Amino acid sequence: MQFSEATQQGLNRSQHQWLKISTNEVVDYVLERFHAVHRTQFPEAIALARKVEEVHADEPLCPTGLADHLAFMFQELEGHMLKEEQILFPMLRNNTHPQGPIMVMESEHEEHEVAIQKIAKLSHNFSMPDDACGTWRHLISLVREICDDLQDHIELENNILFVPEEVRAGNCCGGCQ
Repeated sequence: MQFSEATQQGLNRSQHQWLKISTNEVVDYVLERFHAVHRTQFPEAIALARKVEEVHADEPLCPTGLADHLAFMFQELEGHMLKEEQILFPMLRNNTHPQGPIMVMESEHEEHEVAIQKIAKLSHNFSMPDDACGTWRHLISLVREICDDLQDHIELENNILFVPEEVRAGNCCGGCQ
């Protein structure tokens, strides 16, 4: 996927550097780097998982149930991202930090983390036979990437985006939020 120059710059930022970035820039980054990417990763992974499960059902390391789990997870994630895009992000862009919606998103992030753990379980900790076909190898690589991306996405939102700019800049203790 081709990223904008701003997103390219964000790929190598440390958490300390993210603390100094405006909310609007963080939102733009999340939308391009994570939301758009998840929307391409999941359909591809679901298709690959269905194919691997169909062709290699009798293999001991076959990731049986992974396609259905990914499909369910994508449906949940899509709903989550839409809530962010349509409700929370516009509020954040207008310098409003609504604790209720943020708490809902953080709770859903915890559910996503449980779903990530289930991917690891269903994929036998990202294992495959030594002679696995190219489709299976690509699937394992992609689900590992999905898990890493989701964890980075959650961390950036919870630790940076959902923290008011004044708190991130050290101008407020956050107690009145």
